[in-house]
Amino acid sequence: YTNTVTYAARDCYRNTGNGDIFIIGRQRDDYPQFRSMPAAIKKGLLIFGRTASGTPFMRTVNDQGTYDYKLIYRNEAAGLSIWRLRIPASGGQPEMTFTTIDGRDLEAPRPHTRTVTVTITVGSSDTTYWRGVIAYGSHDRQ
Repeated sequence: YTNTVTYAARDCYRNTGNGDIFIIGRQRDDYPQFRSMPAAIKKGLLIFGRTASGTPFMRTVNDQGTYDYKLIYRNEAAGLSIWRLRIPASGGQPEMTFTTIDGRDLEAPRPHTRTVTVTITVGSSDTTYWRGVIAYGSHDRQ
């Protein structure tokens, strides 16, 4: 599938109620036809920001709900952030843990080029059924 996230200056906000500042990215996932499954387009939001106290946050909003990722590692000097989302087992589905690794591309000629890798672990830490990379790519501030 192809994932595109578009940011615009008009999508920068300050929540006057709690002091959060954030930018909303408009996400579009294009899935080609696969076997008997028809082609599909899914849309959502990818939101990055800081709370009034300065704590960074990452949130996704899509047709399955709103998810708040937890920042588990940050290295300002390397421009690296690692975010994690754990979805508990429910309805016969196993636990899933998504990890997003977002870092500055140190070899890129432009200083704002970043690489992103998303991994998933299916199952608990005691019983892992599958673990691997599910998406990767890059983005650049333009």
